[in-house]
Parts: sequence; structure tokens; C-alpha cells
Amino acid sequence: MAQRRLLQRARSRGSITILMAELALVLFFMMVASIRLGSMALQKEEHQNQADAISLAANLIAMREGVDEVCNHPALTTLANGNRRNGINPIVTTCPQPRRVEMPDGTTRLTYPIAASDEVDHSFSYVMPLDNEQMRLQSTGSASLSEFNTDTVELRLPKLVLVLDYSGSMRADFSRTTRIKSLRKAVHSLLDLDLRAEYGAVLFSTDVKATVAISPNSSDEIGRVVDRNQHGGLTNYGAAISSATSMLTQTEDTGWYILFVTDGLPEDNDGYGHGCPAEQRGRSAATAAKNNGIGIFSLFIGADEYAINLLKDMSGTRSQSGNDGYVFSVTSDSELQNRFRAIIASILCTIGPLTPEPPPNTTTDDIYVYLNTADGQEIKMESLLQSQLSGAADRYAFSYAADENKVRLTQSACDEVLENGAHLSVRYGPLQLAQ
Repeated sequence: MAQRRLLQRARSRGSITILMAELALVLFFMMVASIRLGSMALQKEEHQNQADAISLAANLIAMREGVDEVCNHPALTTLANGNRRNGINPIVTTCPQPRRVEMPDGTTRLTYPIAASDEVDHSFSYVMPLDNEQMRLQSTGSASLSEFNTDTVELRLPKLVLVLDYSGSMRADFSRTTRIKSLRKAVHSLLDLDLRAEYGAVLFSTDVKATVAISPNSSDEIGRVVDRNQHGGLTNYGAAISSATSMLTQTEDTGWYILFVTDGLPEDNDGYGHGCPAEQRGRSAATAAKNNGIGIFSLFIGADEYAINLLKDMSGTRSQSGNDGYVFSVTSDSELQNRFRAIIASILCTIGPLTPEPPPNTTTDDIYVYLNTADGQEIKMESLLQSQLSGAADRYAFSYAADENKVRLTQSACDEVLENGAHLSVRYGPLQLAQ
């Protein structure tokens, strides 16, 4: 009896031992599986991070250096090889091609989808001989950045009112001609360019002498009006600017601008001189125009420092009064012709407003503009302060006007767009992962 009980106890201990061994084996394989799954998840995450990083880098290169520089860029090759030390040897294209995606809100985003695949080795065959040691990882990264295309902008016809001084002082000699003849020549030269703009005109002296309503077909009428009207009288800034403001605000706002050309200080029947009522009325009219969203460019014929500083105060936009980039002076006929065209070019080659709107506090340094020529080249343009544009007319350059959310171009860049069939791409951040 005692022997039987001992035998039963021995058998029980043996069964428990076998059961414990089996449980230990199950736990071991569960631990191995857990380690493998964790390793797979970690490698998959690293693989995906790599694809995302390459896609972000491709967009950053496209934004800062241009689309043509992305293909086989050294930075992408470095990122593609970055995980070799971790046992991942992904097959990643380092020459990705861009895609332009139309977003639901009508904006365009530039994307570089990156596909990466790899065979990774999981070294568990020594404990799990039936386990497959190879696993294929596949990841796709897709980032995007904002790109503003100029095709839609070129169809917008900015509205520009030429506000021209026809006072008595315009009879003065001016480089073997007279100021009024030089001004007429500049106006005709502008109209002959057949630029994409809708013009209007206000001729003024003691009061408004003549007007031409804004329309796409106003060029011939403006030419006739500037030729048949004669100079004479005072220089009423306020009446002229108020007339132009009324003319513009009765039209659709596709970009409202005034080009104010004069050769004298403001004067009317109430007085003349520094701080006179005529000056105050001129300042008030200019402020009202800017508050209505009108940009004022001024061109002074002569070298009167007080008059130039006065026009500087009156010119600009609502938040950019006193900016040097909106006021100019000339002292010769050739200067007048060249400056007149340069100012018009800077008005016509204003791109925007950019959509989607760049983040707050965006400056010219955060915006990248590329000139896409008719023969397929993409040229990165130089960024300048707005006050520097007029002195860089022969360079491909731009400035970002944050208050208007628009990009202004130099005359040279403008000519490429208006005369040679070029297009412009404006790129800016922030970069975004699309997944």
C-alpha cells in the first residue's frame, strides 16, 4: 500500500515536470514571437520614417533649389543609405518625379511620393527552423508644399489709373523737349506695349481736366485725350487722386493702382506752399485711396526734395506708406521713359494674392520664385527688399509684399513673362506629410 502511494506520487511529479517543461517551451516560443514582432514593427517604423524623410527632403530641395535639382540629389542618396547600419538596405528611388495635386480648396500642392522596399532578415532559424527568415517591407512617403502657379494670375487684368499733371509748369524745358511732351511720349510708349491691364486716366491741373473710364479698350481714347489737352493752371493733388479713387472703386478689384505723375508741389485756389490746405487735401485723398485697397506709385519730374518726401508719405499701400519702393524721381527725358515703363512693369508683374496664404510673419526670405522659360529651363530668382527692385531692373529678382500677400517682380523678369512666354512658380512652406 505504501509502495503504491509512493509510485503514484512519483508519477504525479513526473507529469507536473513534463507539463512545466511544455509550458516553458510555449512561453519561450511566445517570447521569441514577441521579440520577432517587436523587431518587425521597429524595422517597419524605421523604414517608414526613412521614406517620409526622403519625401520631405525632396520637397525641401524643390522649394529652395528647384525641381531640376531634386533628381539624384546627394542628400537623397545619403538618406536612402542611412539605415544600412541597422540591417535595412532599402531600394529607394533617388530620382523621384514631382506630382502637382489639385487640393479640394482649389490650391495646388507639389508632392514627391517615395516608394521603398526591402528584404529584411530575422535571424530566428536557429530556434525556429521552419520560420521564414526573410520579410519584405514596403513603405510609401508623400510630403507636399504649397506652389502658386501664375497661369491664373496672367488672366487677371490689374486696373491702373494714370493720374497726369497738366499744370502750367509742365511747359518747362526738359532735355531738348518739354515736360509735357516727354510725358505724352511715355504714355504712348506704354500703351503701344499692349500689356495685360485695364487702364483709366485722370488729367489734372487746377481741377480735373479730363478723365477716361477704366476698360480693356481704353488705350486709344487715353492716347487721344493726352494729345488734345493743353497744359495750364495749378496742381490740385486732392481732386485728381479722389477722382481716380472713385473710378477704381466702382470696378471689380483685380488689383487697383494709381500712377501719380507730377512736377510740382500741391496747390489750388486756397494756397500754395509747405503745409498749405492743398497739401492737406492731397494727403487726405491719398490716405482714403490706400484705405480702399489702392496702391499708389508716384513719379516726380524734377529734384525738389520736399515734394519727393511728400509723395513718399502719400504713396504705397495701407500698411506700406512711406516705402521707397513706391516713389521715384527723374530729371531727364530718357529717365522718364525708362522709369515710367519700370513702374508699370512692377505693377503688372504683381503675383497674388498667394493661395493658400503663407503662415504669419512670412518674409521674402521664406518665399522662393522660379522663372520657367519657354524653352523649359527653371531659373531660381533672386530675392530682394521691395525698395531694391527698381535698382535691379535687369536682374531676375522679386520681393514679397506681406501686407498684400503678393510677389512683385523686376522689369527683366516681367519682360520674360509678358513678352517671351515664361511662367512663374512660387513655392513656400510649411512642408507637410500627406499621410
